[in-house]
Amino acid sequence: MTLIRHLVPLAVLGTLGGCGFSVTPPPQMLPPAQVLAAGQEIRGALERTDPQADDGSYYDEYELRGAPGTRMTVTLRSSEFDTFLAVGSAPGAGWRQTAGDDDGAGGTDSRLVLTLPAGGALVIRANSLEARRTGAYTLSAQAAP
Repeated sequence: MTLIRHLVPLAVLGTLGGCGFSVTPPPQMLPPAQVLAAGQEIRGALERTDPQADDGSYYDEYELRGAPGTRMTVTLRSSEFDTFLAVGSAPGAGWRQTAGDDDGAGGTDSRLVLTLPAGGALVIRANSLEARRTGAYTLSAQAAP
C-alpha cells in the first residue's frame, strides 16, 4: 500500500505538470493479509470482489503468526459453501500451495494442523472448494498439543 500511496501523487503530478508520464501500479497488487494467531477466531466472507485462484474459486488470505516451531490447528467453517483450507509459501501472485484440506473438520469444513517455520509465519487461504462460491465463514487458530 505504501508503494501505491507514493505512486498515485507522482501520476497526478506527471499529468498536471505536463511531463507526459503516468505511473500504473502492478495489476496483481493485493491488500496485505490479515493476521491470525492462536486463540483467535475471524469472521469473514468470500465475495465476488475477492481474488480468484486458478480454479475460479474465491479466497481470502491470512498470515498465521506465532513462535517458530509452534504447532497450531487451523479450522475453516461455513454453512454457505464447501470450504477448502490451504497453506502456501507466498501471498498473492507468488502463491505456491504446500498443504490443503477439504473435509478434515467434518462435513464440508476444513482443518489443518501446522508447525510454524523458523520465520514464525505461514500464509493461509480461506477458500471455497468450488468455483465462484461465496458466503460467510469463520476461521480459527488454536495451539495444538
